[in-house]
Amino acid sequence: METPSGQLNVILVYRPPSTGADNNMELCKLVEGAGPRTIIIGDFNQPGIDWNEGRADSRGRPLLDAVNRAGLEQLVTWPTHIKGNILDLVITDIAEEINYLEDLGRLGNSDHVVVGVRVCAGDVLGVQGSLDQERTNWNKANFEGIRNTMSNINWNEELEQHGVEAAWGRFRMIMGEIIEKNVPKTKPKKPGKAKWINKEIIKLLRNKRTAWRRYKKEGGLTNRQKYEEVSKIAKKAISRAKTRMEKVIANRKEDNGKLFRNYVKSKTKLKQPVGPLKGEGGTSISNPKEMATELNAFFSSVFSKENVHMVPRKDRETDASLTRFEITRGKIQEKILNLKKDSAAGPDGLHPRLLRETVKEITGPLKIIFEKSLAEQKCPQDWKTAVVTPIYKKGQKSTPSNYRPVSLTSVPCKIFESLIKDEITRHLFENGLIKPSQHGFVKG
Repeated sequence: METPSGQLNVILVYRPPSTGADNNMELCKLVEGAGPRTIIIGDFNQPGIDWNEGRADSRGRPLLDAVNRAGLEQLVTWPTHIKGNILDLVITDIAEEINYLEDLGRLGNSDHVVVGVRVCAGDVLGVQGSLDQERTNWNKANFEGIRNTMSNINWNEELEQHGVEAAWGRFRMIMGEIIEKNVPKTKPKKPGKAKWINKEIIKLLRNKRTAWRRYKKEGGLTNRQKYEEVSKIAKKAISRAKTRMEKVIANRKEDNGKLFRNYVKSKTKLKQPVGPLKGEGGTSISNPKEMATELNAFFSSVFSKENVHMVPRKDRETDASLTRFEITRGKIQEKILNLKKDSAAGPDGLHPRLLRETVKEITGPLKIIFEKSLAEQKCPQDWKTAVVTPIYKKGQKSTPSNYRPVSLTSVPCKIFESLIKDEITRHLFENGLIKPSQHGFVKG
């Protein structure tokens, strides 16, 4: 992974106890061939090595020598197995950047302890920025205050004198000020803590670690039994908490199953980060801005622009024409109320939940802007802007063509598009311009 301090290589190892000489030699080659800024961590199953004294039996000697020849350091100094052996190792050439290394106790019924490792290598590029970025917390918004403020604004006076571009800009500026005053900001929670963890479980896990440290330090049957008793209590509490959370997710209906799908996805798939990408000449691109530029160039190159001058002509089938249509407050309100309140906002920051909560107050200014757009036959520039997210499909992750773009556009713009689509569809059906053979392209 790329960090501000340079590339960090993390190698995970599991060596079965019955491993033969050939595999041991491959492991030694792996250790000696590790590049700079590497951490090798895992269960090596080499009880015959005394890492503190630098001694080893005949089976462990090749690994100990390989670590020494490569100039690496093994950092674990306490027994990681219940029999008192150091089997789980952390081998690295950047010991100075590891600021946390701790015995976290046994996990469940395992006879190994959990080794906690934290590397101080700066923020991973492209990750910390998204964690530090403040987001609008609509769950704690003062919608009553927003509605009161909007109802006191004379939208005709604010918008009627402007063209559609200026009217939209004025509307967005006013809404931005209202959102700033009434909607708090929050930072996304950093990954690591499971949603089912509560104060009771934190206390039980703390008691479990305390009991493990006492047993490791003092030994004795009583201390071991105490640790196993506390461990069982914590395990049952965790199981109950997970079950409660999963029942809540399964029974939740107001978000259209989004929370359930996200939970299943978190259990069945790994997150697919973007890149590093390969640019022209096979050069590696890992900087987030440079990767965005490379993906944008590819997405633009495959965009198909239709030639409107090559549309087939056919004879008129009706004298009726669609020259204009009326945009009513009722139609706009109907579209707003059909929005999913947990969907994402577009680049303008106008969230679907904001529109739903202020449906009566926001309909007026939107109607003015939509009518101006029709009259002037153009859209505000904001409506042509999208937040594009690259989604990995398949194949090599370094190839830009193996990503597809998913775009977030303005929610008011999508409402306007839906109104126009409904009117065009109505005109086609009322005048018999949709044939029965085209049933696959219509609803029902």
